[in-house]
Amino acid sequence: MKNGVVHTPELTSCLPGITRDTILVFAREQGMELVERRITRDEFYIADEAFLTGTAAEVLPIRELDGRAIGDGKRGPVTETLQTPTSTRCADASRLLLRQSLPEGDGCLPREEPCV
Repeated sequence: MKNGVVHTPELTSCLPGITRDTILVFAREQGMELVERRITRDEFYIADEAFLTGTAAEVLPIRELDGRAIGDGKRGPVTETLQTPTSTRCADASRLLLRQSLPEGDGCLPREEPCV
């Protein structure tokens, strides 16, 4: 995150995933500008804030890198915004993908289960 723009690595530099996709969609819904590009290590040092996404961590602030504080060394406002709905949105996305991959009537998921 720098100057109000969320920068994310291109898929050649990171793994595609449900959590990443969900966060990118949510960020766009919030009106955030997103740029997918190669990010260098030194850009982290001067970023306003940084976070990473992952299945287990969902959205996790990066407070420092190589002993250097990123931004003010605390979770930033964009990270906080993106963390808030993540659990529900990622669970819904996972449930939908699972539902699409399983044959109906396999007993794993009720057919009409709402995503809550």
